[in-house]
Amino acid sequence: MKTVKPSELRTAYVALFPSEGSPNLADLDRIFGNWLEQYEANPDRAIATQNWCGKVTRALFAALKLRQPRTKRDMLAALS
Repeated sequence: MKTVKPSELRTAYVALFPSEGSPNLADLDRIFGNWLEQYEANPDRAIATQNWCGKVTRALFAALKLRQPRTKRDMLAALS
């Protein structure tokens, strides 16, 4: 699976959702690091199209500079 570093995911997330950025970068890197661990262990459960994980998925595609497909199946295919 294609992946990024927590700091790259944070940068993409804050760029997409600037009002949700926390001033504590270490906390955000830890949170995104935890999500990336889940993603690497079980991408089918981590990738989402809605709620908070949907936003992180969107940030992952932005960080990878990939066009995000609409369906979860297509997202998983694009990331493999």
